[in-house]
Amino acid sequence: GVAAAGLAEKVIGAFADTEFEVVGVADDVPPESDAEFVKRAAAAMAEKDVTLIIALGGGSVMDTAKIAAVLAAYGGEVADYEGGFM
Repeated sequence: GVAAAGLAEKVIGAFADTEFEVVGVADDVPPESDAEFVKRAAAAMAEKDVTLIIALGGGSVMDTAKIAAVLAAYGGEVADYEGGFM
């Protein structure tokens, strides 16, 4: 819905005169993202050497962006980062 409403294009446009280059848009995040989707997103981020991620949307989009960013930066599997931190 965010992309359909034109919000993604507005954000992309805001970076036109900056040092950042928009290298991709993931507008297919499912409502209940699973570990495989997150892993594919992380691989795409790592492949493009992403240094900035902007997430627009609800909880699933936000959670997917956060864990994909962690996997892209530090590797591993989603399950490696589950649970409490003691």
